[in-house]
Amino acid sequence: LLDSDQVTALLRKRQADQLAGGRRVRVAAAEPAAAVGTRVAVDALRKELGGLVAAWHHRTQQPHGAIHAELRRVGGGPPTAQADAAQLQQRIDLVRRWAVGRR
Repeated sequence: LLDSDQVTALLRKRQADQLAGGRRVRVAAAEPAAAVGTRVAVDALRKELGGLVAAWHHRTQQPHGAIHAELRRVGGGPPTAQADAAQLQQRIDLVRRWAVGRR
């Protein structure tokens, strides 16, 4: 067992090591955090698009798949699961234009 002076010295050394290496850790950790933030934003856009497609389905009785296919045909790009944030936002805007009668 360590006495109190040894524990204090050990904790100070550990803290100094963490602070010295912390800058490198923070920079490396910032990249995944940004990726996580982007992923959350894309997931939120997919959810919003899904809700708008469901609402359009209830209004027109078109199948969801047909609505997604039309959005992809008009706007281009990959399927919704592979679409980026800009493509998803474009599709959301298109469905909203349909909803206000400017189809």
